Amino acid sequence: MNSKEQYAVVIMNSDIRKEQRVLKTLDALSKVGITPIIFSHTKSFDNAICFPLPVIERKAKHLNYPVLIRKVFSLVFRVSIKVNEILNRYFNYDSKIIAEQILTALLPYNENIPVVVTHHLKNLPIGSTVADQLGAKLIFNAHEYYPEQFTEYEGWEQQRDSLNRIGHDFLNKCYMVFNVCQGIMDRYERVFSLKPEQQILVTNATRYYELKPSEVGEVIKLIHHGIANRNRQLELMISVADKVPKDKFEFYFMLVPSPYDTAYFEQLKAEIEKRSNCFLLEPVPTTEIAPSISKFDLGFYLYNNKENFNMQHYLPNKLYEFIQARLGVVIGPYVEMKRVVDDYKIGIVVGDNDVDKVAEVLATISKEDVVGYKRNTISAAVALKGENEIDKMAAVFTKISA
Repeated sequence: MNSKEQYAVVIMNSDIRKEQRVLKTLDALSKVGITPIIFSHTKSFDNAICFPLPVIERKAKHLNYPVLIRKVFSLVFRVSIKVNEILNRYFNYDSKIIAEQILTALLPYNENIPVVVTHHLKNLPIGSTVADQLGAKLIFNAHEYYPEQFTEYEGWEQQRDSLNRIGHDFLNKCYMVFNVCQGIMDRYERVFSLKPEQQILVTNATRYYELKPSEVGEVIKLIHHGIANRNRQLELMISVADKVPKDKFEFYFMLVPSPYDTAYFEQLKAEIEKRSNCFLLEPVPTTEIAPSISKFDLGFYLYNNKENFNMQHYLPNKLYEFIQARLGVVIGPYVEMKRVVDDYKIGIVVGDNDVDKVAEVLATISKEDVVGYKRNTISAAVALKGENEIDKMAAVFTKISA
């Protein structure tokens, strides 16, 4: 490796402390001795240099002028917004401005930056400009297939067009794409003509925890944890609780309200509190999830996957957290998760999202079945530990920094 201290630019438009995939990227950089310079919404982070990710805001100023003059200013403002939309659509105008601000912040370090890592597709034009100016390698860490991120929402077509354009313009400039699962990796390769050697599979696997399967009682306890997003229709799992013997199954929910839709969390909370076999738990920090839920028996995840490509190929943190907690798993017909559950024989994959069918299958599970699923997670936890994914990324960073 180069004897000088080396840095990596990491671009992410959120708080990285809440992003497990970003944290594992930082672990990989640390493992090979590269100091991350992070542009995000995080003010400070251990062993890293943090800057705020520049934001461009365009707001109409309050003008205490006569009505006619205010109308003229309003018209000029609306025209400028439309012009800016065109500039961004075809020339990535805002991205270039943000990239220039990032490059200014990087002046003390820019001779020793071999790599730029960009998270989320809309940040890729920024990362590409920064990498070009620094002569650095560009890496894109794909958390999902972005052009299909919110297809169920009205007006998504315009966003899809913009993200597709970014993909076609910038993905082939990447030295490497870290992709979250096989189905999504295949879609990127097919749509954006990526070469197979341009992508590697880096799952959302959780770090290894030295835990043992807990004992299974006469009442089988199921746990679901995660953000309460309305598009996932988490109420399906609550409905299942109504259709199974209440003296045999209990359902626990550790939910985090979505900052964009707290009303949905309140709706779920009210439904949970109506039922004698459903319980709402306080969320815990990400690093404490696996130890906290290890006292339960089965990790449970049922959601609507029919309208969204990403949800069909979802391979979330929570599946790996179930495994590290040494829980068996009960899921619906989800392509990527099914492969893991079947390969390691750690649970049941129900062939349909229908609540009645799920309840019917669940009712057939015996205590002995659950004990066997939990036992099989012992080997699965080793084979699927997050450290393996960190090593994959570290190998790429080592090659770049040599």
